[in-house]
Amino acid sequence: KDSGVGLVFWDTFNQSMGQRQVLEPQSVQFDVSKFDWIGAMASSVSVFITWHTSGTATLDDAKKKVTVMGALSGDGGNAVYPMLLNKFLGTKFKIVLGYKGGNTIQLAMEQGEVDGRGSVIWSGFKAGWPQWIAEKKVNVLIQLGLAKDPDLPDVPLLLDLAKDPTQAAIFRLISTDTATGIPVAAPPGLPADRLAALRKAFAETMSDPKLLDEAAKRNLPVRASSGDDVQKIMTSIVSTPKDVVAVLKQALAEAKPDSKAAH
Repeated sequence: KDSGVGLVFWDTFNQSMGQRQVLEPQSVQFDVSKFDWIGAMASSVSVFITWHTSGTATLDDAKKKVTVMGALSGDGGNAVYPMLLNKFLGTKFKIVLGYKGGNTIQLAMEQGEVDGRGSVIWSGFKAGWPQWIAEKKVNVLIQLGLAKDPDLPDVPLLLDLAKDPTQAAIFRLISTDTATGIPVAAPPGLPADRLAALRKAFAETMSDPKLLDEAAKRNLPVRASSGDDVQKIMTSIVSTPKDVVAVLKQALAEAKPDSKAAH
C-alpha cells in the first residue's frame, strides 16, 4: 500500500524483543517502547500439547504425574514455559533437552519418546499439522496469550490461573509476545501524521481481500494487531515492576531442566 508519507524506513522485529529487553537488558541496546509501532501481522496463542496416549490430557493431569516434554535448549519456550508452570502451578513436567526443532519434538511424541512440547504457535500448528487436530492426536493443555483463541474456548488461559498479583504480572509478561507476531515498527520520533498514515495503510493491507484469500489458501489466518495496541503492549512490557522481574529471574534460575538428550 502507498502510505502517501514519502520515504520512511521500517522493519520487522523478533516478537520477543520486549521480553529480552526486560530480562536481558545488557543484550538489547535500545528501548522497544520508544519505537513507533505500525502494527503486528499475526496475533495468536502459544499452546502446550501432549500426545493422545500420554495419559496427560489436562493441566490437572500434569499436576498428578510426570509428563516428559521435549525442548531444544534450556532457554527456549519449550523448556521455559513448563519450568515456570512447575514452579508456580505445581505441575510435574520433566524437560528433555537436545532436540533440533519443533518437528523433531513432534516426531518424538509420535514415537512415544516424549509426551509433548511446551510451546507451539497454534496458528502455525493448525497450518502444518491439521491432520493431528482432525484425528485428535494431541491434547491442548493450556494456552499462552492475552486472550483465548476462538478455536480453544475450553482450554485454560495462563493469565486466568494466577494466584496473586505477582504471578499475574509474570504470566502477562511471558504471554505478551503472542499478541505481537511479526511486528512492524518505524524509528522513534516519526511525525504524528506520518505514523497515522502508515498505521492506516498497514490496517488496510491486513484487511485486503486478496491477501486474506491467499492466506486462507495456506491455512494461515491473518489476525493483525493495530499499531496502537502493539505500542501499548510494548510499553506495558518495559514497565513491568523490577520486583516482578526479579521473581521471574529467580524462578528461571531455580527451575533447571531435569535431563538432556542428544538428537
